Amino acid sequence: MPELNINFLGSPDPGRKNFFFFLKIFLAITLSAGLFGAIGIPQTGQGNGLLAELARLPLIKQVRRLIHSGDRPLDGQAEDRVNILILGMGGAGHDGPYLADTIILASLKPSTKQVALLSVPRDLAVPVPDHGWYKVNHVNAFGEAEHPGDGGEFTRTVLSDVLGIPIHYYVRLDFDGFMNLIDELGGIRVDVERAFADANYPTDLDGEVKTISFAAGHQSMDGATALIFARSRHGSNGEGSDFARAKRQQKIILAVKSKVFSLGTLRSPAKVQAILDTLQNHVQTNFSPWELLTLAQEASAFSATPLVTKVLDTSENGLLTSTSGVEGAFLLVPKNNDWEPIQKFVKTIFDPSHKMERTAEAPIRVEIQNGTKVIGLAANRAEVLKKNGFLISQISNAPDQSYENTIIYDLSDGSHPEALRTLRALLGLDEPSQGLRLLPAASAATKDPVDFLIILGGDQVSVSP
Repeated sequence: MPELNINFLGSPDPGRKNFFFFLKIFLAITLSAGLFGAIGIPQTGQGNGLLAELARLPLIKQVRRLIHSGDRPLDGQAEDRVNILILGMGGAGHDGPYLADTIILASLKPSTKQVALLSVPRDLAVPVPDHGWYKVNHVNAFGEAEHPGDGGEFTRTVLSDVLGIPIHYYVRLDFDGFMNLIDELGGIRVDVERAFADANYPTDLDGEVKTISFAAGHQSMDGATALIFARSRHGSNGEGSDFARAKRQQKIILAVKSKVFSLGTLRSPAKVQAILDTLQNHVQTNFSPWELLTLAQEASAFSATPLVTKVLDTSENGLLTSTSGVEGAFLLVPKNNDWEPIQKFVKTIFDPSHKMERTAEAPIRVEIQNGTKVIGLAANRAEVLKKNGFLISQISNAPDQSYENTIIYDLSDGSHPEALRTLRALLGLDEPSQGLRLLPAASAATKDPVDFLIILGGDQVSVSP
C-alpha cells in the first residue's frame, strides 16, 4: 500500500494540552506523597506540608475536582469487562508509517483485578467498511486516509465488530514513542526464552536489511533494542513467525509494566514528567482525563495479579488457518471461515479452562563438516551458530578437505526458509543461491536426522566469526 501523506497525530488542540497539563500536576502531587501512602510507603511531614500548601492554589482546586470525578465508572466496568485496544505503528519517518505493527486487545476484569492480553496477528483478514477484505494492519491506515487522526478509532470499531465484543478504548503509540518511553524508564529487563537471529531485519534505509541476534536468558534492553526484539519477523529457532513475535511483544509489555510499578519510577516526579512528555508527542487515545485517573487509581491492584496472555494463531489448537489472497498475498482466516469460535474465545478469555497455546517450535538442527585443513574451523563456526539459536547435532571433518566454497545442503525440503537465510548471513554467503545445494544421498552424508548439512570451504577462513 503506498505511503499516505497524513499528519500522524493531528494538530495539537487546547483540550489535549490541558489534559496533559492537569495530568502532570496530578501525578507530581500524588507521586510526592499520596501515592506513596497508598502503596505502603510512609509519607513524610514535608510531603504533607507540600500538599497542604499546593491545595491553597486555585489551579489545584480544579485538579481536585478532576480527581473526584475519578469515582465515575469506566465504560464496561458495570459489566465487569473493560476492553482496551493497543496499537503500535511506525509513525512519520518510518516505512509504512500507518500500518499497525502491533495489535493487542487488553481486557480488565475489575472484580478479580485480572488483566488479559490477546495478540491479534496483523495478517488476519477482516472486512473493512467501504473497502472490502484486507489485512487488519491496514485498517489504521484507511482510517487515517479518510479522517486524519481517526485511525485508532476506526480500528477499534472494526475489531469490535469482528471479535464480537465492545472495545471501549484504544491507545496508539508510534515507534519513537515506544523507544523513548523505555529509555525514560531507564531500560527494561526481558527474559529471552530462546536465542535467535534474524538476517532480514529492516534498516532505516529503504529496502536494506541487517542481521540481528539475541542470546537466551535475561537481557537488559534500551528502547532501540526492545523495538528490534518486538519487531523481528524472520528469526531462527522458532522465532520466525508473527505468532512468536506476538509473544515477544507481550514480554515487552510485562517488562514495561514491572518497571513502571517499580519504586524507582514512582519516586521520581521528574521521570514521570519526562514519560508524560514522551506520551504527549507520540500517543493518541480516546480516554478522557478522568477515565485515565480512574484507571490510575486501580492500577496498583491490577499490577499485583498475573497477566493472562494469549495469541490467535494457526497451531494445532489454534483458531486460525492460513490462505492466499489476491496475487498470492499471505492471509490468516478463521478455521472453517467461522468467526464464532474466535468470538466465544475472546468473550471467555478469563476462563481458566482455555488451553489455546502455541507449542514451541523445535530448534533447527545443523551438522557441520570441515571441508578444509584449517584446524578448529568447524568448532568455531558451530559456536557462532549455537549463539544464534541453532542446534548443532555433530561436528566432523568432511571426507574431502579441498573445498574452496562453503556448501549448505537443505535437508528439510525447504521447510525453514528463514533459518536458511540466517545461516547464509552468519556464514557470509550474501547471494540467495550461493552455497545452496541438493544432497543426492543424505543418509550417506549425515549420521543423525538434521535440517541442514554445512560443509565449510576455504572462503570461511577469511570470514569473521
